[in-house]
Amino acid sequence: MAVVPGVVILGLSSNPASAAPASSTGYLPFGPQAFGDAQNCQTISPNSDFVDSLVDAPVVGMTVSPGCDNAWVATADGGVFSSPGAPFYGSAGNLHLNQPIVGVAGTPDGGGYWLVAADGGIFSFGDAHFYGSTGGLHLNQPIVGMAATPDGGGYWLVAADGGVFSFGDASFYGSMGGELLKAPVVGIASTHDGGGYWLVAADGGVFSFGDAHFYGSEGGVHLLAPVAGVATTPDGLGYWLVGADGGVFTFGDAGFFGSLAELAGSPGGSEGGTVIANPVIGITSSPSGQGYFLLPTTPAINPSNPNDTGYALAKREWEIVGSVIAAEEGEVLSQASAYLSMGEGVDPGDTVGYPAVVQALNQLGSIPETDVSPAQDAEAEADIAAISAFFGTPT
Repeated sequence: MAVVPGVVILGLSSNPASAAPASSTGYLPFGPQAFGDAQNCQTISPNSDFVDSLVDAPVVGMTVSPGCDNAWVATADGGVFSSPGAPFYGSAGNLHLNQPIVGVAGTPDGGGYWLVAADGGIFSFGDAHFYGSTGGLHLNQPIVGMAATPDGGGYWLVAADGGVFSFGDASFYGSMGGELLKAPVVGIASTHDGGGYWLVAADGGVFSFGDAHFYGSEGGVHLLAPVAGVATTPDGLGYWLVGADGGVFTFGDAGFFGSLAELAGSPGGSEGGTVIANPVIGITSSPSGQGYFLLPTTPAINPSNPNDTGYALAKREWEIVGSVIAAEEGEVLSQASAYLSMGEGVDPGDTVGYPAVVQALNQLGSIPETDVSPAQDAEAEADIAAISAFFGTPT
């Protein structure tokens, strides 16, 4: 199928074994990306049906069952999406939320999960019990993540200023609340026995409390993308940090099993080097610790920011189309269509022309890769011309 050659804004980075920035580019299909033995979790695939509808709201986290056979992905609007065959325990998708969901944590037996909102509100499902929240408290900074205790009898919440709030059998071992931070805290991870935890900041700084040992950090290192999350090895003797550009940083006994750069065939360096359309928001260890999942998300539509309107995000996807392999064109066109469709209802200004372009994107995506008839080829050329004119890109 013929597509417009686009401006490439998507490149994938980083392999700690090399310091050279990524130079090649590639399209990363949306959804959990598996490395190491996480690839053996066949039902948790970036091509699984359960990731197809996640474009409606930004993904905020993922939890995996102990057997690595089930996974649940949470979105900012409270939605929960189960991998094929995984039980669905419920969601907050039909509730009016005071603040968006920012994280998810699973129970140790895979029988339930918690969602946490930016105001510290907790929503429990399945065998996950409610032990308290900060939903009614005045917070100096929003909650950015949570971690459950190993027995599922409690959990910690962490705020962007490093404040830690403990509930149930989760003990308080200290925090960075009140301390001057160079960058906001973005995540928390528990030790294997629940006797401590690590906090990680966007600049790669790591803060250890209780029996959590410090194995190193990226604090003080020049990063081309902020750190977005942390995950620990099962024995608690190491941890991974992940950058928004998909770079993976290993410490202690945490092994390096790959990064988004390798997935896209790009050399990359540990500090990244390019911008990806779907930023990574977290990392989840496989049960054995011999692999991990990286979780890209779709950028959220923000009508007040000209760079994040439905139109702008759809245009960004359209500009990528010309750089991807044929098998991935449909995925990119589908994302562009979804962004523009959502933007019709929220974007400022005149959105009258959006539906026609949505239809053209969908038509273009439905044309087969091979054995294209003359009529289909003519339709494709017409769709490309119409879409290019709408976005102001060359044909």
